[in-house]
Amino acid sequence: MSGQRTLFKNESEFETHIYGLVEFALESISQIDFVLLENKRVADIVICRETKQPAIFFLEAKYHMHKNGRIGICSSQGAGFQPEILSKRPKYFDSKFMWVLSGDFTDKIYLLNNEKAASYVSGGSIGSKHNNFKRSLFDKEKSLSEQEFVTEIISWLSK
Repeated sequence: MSGQRTLFKNESEFETHIYGLVEFALESISQIDFVLLENKRVADIVICRETKQPAIFFLEAKYHMHKNGRIGICSSQGAGFQPEILSKRPKYFDSKFMWVLSGDFTDKIYLLNNEKAASYVSGGSIGSKHNNFKRSLFDKEKSLSEQEFVTEIISWLSK
């Protein structure tokens, strides 16, 4: 884990970097067993907590690129699991699903729960063909360094 992270070429590169930070966080939680899944459909990163009270945690990485002009929440047709999570707000996902965001203009990471993320949906609600987050979230939300992000992930997974 570096003190200063580099900017990324695309969302896939950002997701791979976040995956590495999550692996680092899991290595420091030795008293709890976790399984980090590689194949996923619901979110970019799926973490299974293997305890007497097992749980599944989901992280969705979004990387804003200025040239794209938007931060899409779903497929190009506006469909997908993530818009449904934000619109229907199942209670389980409110505590077990987090959004990890950054962009080609910052070296910071933003970590939002569903309540916060839903407040930044363009147009105020899910349902348009292109569901997007407002870029203003980067101005209004608290940013995290990589170390702060790892600390937040450890806290979240340990609850």
